[in-house]
Amino acid sequence: MKRVEQYPVFWPGDLPFFASERAGWTRTQTEEWSDWLQKAIVPRTDHLLRFFGAAPSPLGRECFAAVVEAAVLLCDADSEAISAERSSTEVTVRGRTVSVESRTLPSGFTLGIGIDLGLLVGRSLFEAHADLLKWEIVWKPKDDASYRNPVLTWGTKMRFDPYHLGLILAYELVDHAIDGASISPATRLARRKLDREEAERLYDNWDQLIRDGV
Repeated sequence: MKRVEQYPVFWPGDLPFFASERAGWTRTQTEEWSDWLQKAIVPRTDHLLRFFGAAPSPLGRECFAAVVEAAVLLCDADSEAISAERSSTEVTVRGRTVSVESRTLPSGFTLGIGIDLGLLVGRSLFEAHADLLKWEIVWKPKDDASYRNPVLTWGTKMRFDPYHLGLILAYELVDHAIDGASISPATRLARRKLDREEAERLYDNWDQLIRDGV
C-alpha cells in the first residue's frame, strides 16, 4: 500500500498571498493565481495518474472513476489521511451558504489528492470540449464559492470550478457522507458514498451539461 506521505501537498508556494483573504487580493494577484492553477493542471494530474497507476490516455469518466476508487481505498486504509477531529465549514453556492459537517478532517496530503481529482475532471472536460470551453475568472459576487477562482465556462450561466470541486472531493475521500455538500445541480455528492459509480455519475453530469449547453 502506498503511503499518503508520498503525495505532494497542494500549495502554490510562489504565491505568498494565497493564504490571505481573497477579498484583499489585487487584480494582478488574482490573475497570477489563475495562471498558476492552469499551468499546474497537467503536471499535477499526470502525477496523480502515475501515483495510482492509471493510464494517462484516454482521459474521461472511466479514468476519473478508477482513480477515485483507488484514492478512496488508500485514504480509508491510511490513518495519515485524516485527523480525529470533527470539523465544520461553510460552502457558499450561488450566494447561499450551507454548513458542511464532516466527521473527519482531511490531511494536507489528502487535500492534495482531492484537489488534483478536481483538476483531473477539469482537464478531461477541457480536452473533450476544447471548442466549447474557455477559462474565466469569477470576479463577483464576493460570497461566491468560486470567487477569484479560474473556472471553465461554455456560454451559459453554469460554470465548472475544478479547484472548488477538488476541495469537496478531499472531504469525501475521508468522510463519505458530508451533510449539505451538494455543490451544484450537477455535483450531488451529499449523503452519497463516494465510489466508482458516484464518480462516473459526477463526471457524466458535467459532461452532459456542456454537451447540452445548459
